[in-house]
Amino acid sequence: MLVKNRKDEYSLIYKFTRDPNICLIGIIKKYDIPALITDARDQSSYNYVDVTFPTYNATQLRDILEYRVEQAFYPNALSDVVIPLCASLAAQRNGDARYVLDLLSTAADLCEEEDRTTVIRRCKTR
Repeated sequence: MLVKNRKDEYSLIYKFTRDPNICLIGIIKKYDIPALITDARDQSSYNYVDVTFPTYNATQLRDILEYRVEQAFYPNALSDVVIPLCASLAAQRNGDARYVLDLLSTAADLCEEEDRTTVIRRCKTR
């Protein structure tokens, strides 16, 4: 928003980068911020460092889920196949940690709606 919605004569990025007590940290997924900064005044003061985080693999996603399950679920609330299945599905879909957490949350919600106490793998029949 700081880059795309420039309405005043001097952008907020320009103003912020002139203050020695301010540090801007932008976490983005889709945009190439340096390419969007077209004003020469902004470019001269905006020194960026590009840090790329690799996607998670199935093992890492499984570790994330296991930690979350310990925090959020009762013991034995999940069958043994649920975490590996969710981790595998999310790893196939670009290793997105939010997606794996959403999968598990949705499974838990469905379990609760069906008045069950254990989240299980269930195949749909056609």
